[in-house]
Amino acid sequence: VESLNLSGRALVKLQQLEFLNYESRSSILQNALSVIWEHPLIGVGIGRDRIILAEMKNDMDNAFGNYAHNIVFEIWMQFGVILGTLFILIMLWIYLRPFFDKNVSAAARAVCLILIAVGLFPLLVSGSYFTRPQFFFALGACVAAVRRSGQQVAARDYIGNILRRGRGKALR
Repeated sequence: VESLNLSGRALVKLQQLEFLNYESRSSILQNALSVIWEHPLIGVGIGRDRIILAEMKNDMDNAFGNYAHNIVFEIWMQFGVILGTLFILIMLWIYLRPFFDKNVSAAARAVCLILIAVGLFPLLVSGSYFTRPQFFFALGACVAAVRRSGQQVAARDYIGNILRRGRGKALR
């Protein structure tokens, strides 16, 4: 359970089919929207969103955490709507580019798809991109897939190359 980054609370919600129920997150999302509405141009800054949400949280909230529970709201809170939307569009372009580049191998696309499922999709309903290294790992894998396009690389070699790069070893 710990290796999958799942909490006991998340497993209970999943078992009770309440994992996507926003009832417990509604106050956090409402607070996040009010912060976005108050600071639409420049946001509140990286990390400041958590402080503001903690101050806005009342004792009756049963929601867990002092973060937006949604990557779009989190980025808009931190960077503002204009810069945040630009950041989101660039991120989506990086994530989707391997699927539209005909030179990217099927193995690289498969690896990217799996890493996107693990690194990005959970951030739409919970978590923060700051605390999910899988988010950045998936971004790096998609960039690497495009940079290596045209080369036939097996999936296991592709992942091994990414891991070696992550340790600072240069590949030729």
